[in-house]
Amino acid sequence: MLSNSLNTKLSIRTGISIAFFACIFLLISAVVLFQLSYKEELDEIHKSLQQLVKTVEQSAKVAVYLENEELGTEITNGLIINDNVSGVILHSDVGMLLTAGDITIGPDARLVILKLSDPFTPQLPIGKLTLIPNQGLIESTAQNRALSHIIIFGVNSIFVVLLVIMLVNRLLAAPLKKIAQQLHVIKPGTSQRVVTPTGHDQDEIGLLVNDSNNLLQEMQETIQQKNQLFDEVQKLEQKFRLLFDNARVGIALVNMDGQLLMHNPAFASIVGETACQYFSENQTRKLIELFEERQHLAQAIQKSLTSINPVSIDLSLKIEGETDRHLHCILSQVLDESGEVLLELVIYDISERVHRELKARYESEVDTLTGLLNRRGCKRLIKESLMEQPNSHHAVMLIDLDHFKPINDNYGHDAGDHVLKEVSNRFSSALRKSDLLSRWGGDEFLIFLAGEADCLEEESSVVAQKILKLLEKEIEVSLGKTVRVGASIGIALAPSHGHELSALIKAADITMYQIKKQGKNNYLIYEETMEMGNTG
Repeated sequence: MLSNSLNTKLSIRTGISIAFFACIFLLISAVVLFQLSYKEELDEIHKSLQQLVKTVEQSAKVAVYLENEELGTEITNGLIINDNVSGVILHSDVGMLLTAGDITIGPDARLVILKLSDPFTPQLPIGKLTLIPNQGLIESTAQNRALSHIIIFGVNSIFVVLLVIMLVNRLLAAPLKKIAQQLHVIKPGTSQRVVTPTGHDQDEIGLLVNDSNNLLQEMQETIQQKNQLFDEVQKLEQKFRLLFDNARVGIALVNMDGQLLMHNPAFASIVGETACQYFSENQTRKLIELFEERQHLAQAIQKSLTSINPVSIDLSLKIEGETDRHLHCILSQVLDESGEVLLELVIYDISERVHRELKARYESEVDTLTGLLNRRGCKRLIKESLMEQPNSHHAVMLIDLDHFKPINDNYGHDAGDHVLKEVSNRFSSALRKSDLLSRWGGDEFLIFLAGEADCLEEESSVVAQKILKLLEKEIEVSLGKTVRVGASIGIALAPSHGHELSALIKAADITMYQIKKQGKNNYLIYEETMEMGNTG
């Protein structure tokens, strides 16, 4: 029923929608096309009448010049034979007037008039030849031709619409029907999966099937975990045991002295067999010593002992010879058979998730070209530093490379990228490990220095001089081709020039602008007079 309903609604509604909008488009297009075709046919017929008149121009000139009515009559009778001509008038300026056909001129008639000149003196007019078009026949012919164009266009459009409806049904409705039929019979929690319709492995249908199977997989895993947890709870209630060897998560019991009483294999697997054995055998050592965040863990333990709800905390664990592990711990108090309060510790290894988050954060805060922090990462670290030490002394150095654009223009962006990486390496060599270097954007860099109030100005000047000195060495961009860049360095000091990062960057930027005006490739420390001069 589900699949039939889906197929009926999707295929019919899609077909009706396509047909409806196609009809609207066809109607509008037909009106526009008819008007254009009708006008084009009228113009074409009028053009042919003009060409017809041109064919008898010389003969008409001779007839008018000689006042030869016999020749003029032959010309007018020859022209009137054309079905599109209603009447012909040939007259000279000295009195000859010859007509043929119906010479009544309608209000909308487009007359074809050919001015005649002296055969021997082209500048001298001697008469004119006028064709009166058969307006009714011309308009009827134009309408018929335009209508035939509309019919051809309509037939082609209907064919295209039917083809689109067939393709939509085949490429969308039919595969969705198959997927719906499969989903209808799949039981949640089983290993049954949806099979991708033929030919849709790489498109959105295939993506839908893949996501559906992932959801089924997660549902199966969730149901399995729920069943396992239910079994474990049943066993805990039946046997008054707080730990099971087959638990998939690490579980341990700790007494109020912090001693490890018991644990399951998963707990040992996560924290290490050696550590579990050590804390089990040495009753004087507390399990809290195993983790890095001991103070936070102690606070969480106290909170769990005073709360009826479990307390969660994320912890870090260092195991010798292995990478750091990240754990999600759930703390809750339980009572043993004697009524003693114990602490139940359930841990999940979330190292993979944390590593993914750290990797994502690294990728969002690090410039892929130079490996330096980007603007986002730099701002975060500087703001954290300013918040942690609001009254500390820092220097912000904003650096803009001089003569960098011509390198991109003359040698290409690969050469420009090479220069940026080389400059980044040279900047790094001029800094301490405690200093912060970032690619602020484009060919701009930012350095954040920490120091003492009485020597910070001197230290920042020394760093600026080192950078300018390092940039004096040419950079090879290709075989035998070297370039050289300079740097305009604006320096702002905290808290003298501001407490907030935005204020420091603004001051450094104003200073850098001042250097640009003075000739580039230098450094200056911000002064209030610079801002006044810049704004003025």
